[in-house]
Amino acid sequence: MDPPNLARPTILLFGTCDTKLSELLFLKNALSEHSRPPTVLLADVGRTPVAHPEIDIPRSALLPNPPAGFNELPRNVVISSMSSALVPFINSKLSLSSLHGVISIGGSGGTSLASSAMRNSTLPTGFPKMIVSTMAAGDMSSFTGDSDITTMYSVVDIAGMNSILSAILTNAAGAIAGMAEAYYRTSRAPPSTPKKRAVAITMFGITTPAVTHARRVLEGENCEVFVFHCTGAGGRSMEKLIMEGKMDGVLDLTTTELADELVGGVMSAGEERLTAASRMGIPQLISAGALDCVNFGPMDTVPERFRDRDLLVHNDSVTLMRVDDEEMGRLGTRMAERIVGCLEKPWRTAIWLPMAGFSLLSSRRGPWEGKVGFEKFQENLVKGLGGFLENEPRLELRVEGVEINEESFGELAACRLVEMMKEAEEEDRREHNFFHGKERVM
Repeated sequence: MDPPNLARPTILLFGTCDTKLSELLFLKNALSEHSRPPTVLLADVGRTPVAHPEIDIPRSALLPNPPAGFNELPRNVVISSMSSALVPFINSKLSLSSLHGVISIGGSGGTSLASSAMRNSTLPTGFPKMIVSTMAAGDMSSFTGDSDITTMYSVVDIAGMNSILSAILTNAAGAIAGMAEAYYRTSRAPPSTPKKRAVAITMFGITTPAVTHARRVLEGENCEVFVFHCTGAGGRSMEKLIMEGKMDGVLDLTTTELADELVGGVMSAGEERLTAASRMGIPQLISAGALDCVNFGPMDTVPERFRDRDLLVHNDSVTLMRVDDEEMGRLGTRMAERIVGCLEKPWRTAIWLPMAGFSLLSSRRGPWEGKVGFEKFQENLVKGLGGFLENEPRLELRVEGVEINEESFGELAACRLVEMMKEAEEEDRREHNFFHGKERVM
């Protein structure tokens, strides 16, 4: 039987009660009328404290000692202060397994406050997070980042109740209640099957065959495979999950986001791309998938300085630009810098180069066959890796005269990663036994 305090899921509802109290109270009431009503905790994160019996966590509980003149501080400072104050509260609730969903409402300021708190807390991927926002009909990437925050457009401003907003908030209540219930049940259910090794793979449309071949092998080796689409957000999400300790191995076949970062495309994953596995010391096999191209939007959005380059319309929304020889050389240097800059265990890293084609475009019979400077990339990569290729224990570099999408390349890469994961597990087991035995003797 469930303990009384865990008989149903708990949802944290927060917002600026000094400006949006009526809307927050409507949402809290809508949650209480759900078929299986959750426990709802309403937290006040407003500039001016509000006293109301329905507020469960007053502002003073989150920020007991506000800076002098807090009410006169600039809006952005107040938002940052309240978001920071909310993070430890969320983390403490989460550590006690007494939180199963979070929801907030707001305009641009409230959305900034809520999304920052959700991103910067320890709420894991898959934990229900929701924001009802006036901003949700536009580009929300600056708010959500690489997190899995669910957003709902409020249609009208959150400035007084009306029939449209009440319908939106009622829907939001149903959505977060359902998500929290599902999370609550899943988090308490005993595992039905033994844990599989978690493996991340990176993919692009023009490296899909390679990933398909590799995935088939990995799934046959008792691995749970997570495929990340290398659109910028995909690479960032993968790096984040690796740093959270969610992955046992990485098959980074498609590193195209490095090209967008270097040259100025629209699918850069930022400076942290290709660093997490090295930092965490988990097995990774890296390749050069789709490093032969840079991504832009529709043809008419390609910057003027690139209009005379080798451009290819991939579809109505994506235009690909071939990477030239000079850029390929710089990419070799960039990849080496990323890998060795934070490499904890070089023997758990392998780099495989398919020198007959980095994608369907530069492979045999592709539109860019014979036009991509693979050799310049290899030369600068080897130079950048330096002593990691010579000193024991060494980083592995394998250069093959094959195309990345050949069946044998994807299958053998997957087999090699499985082998590396098994070796890492055995190494970790020996290390654990050594220290455990040493502590017992002492």
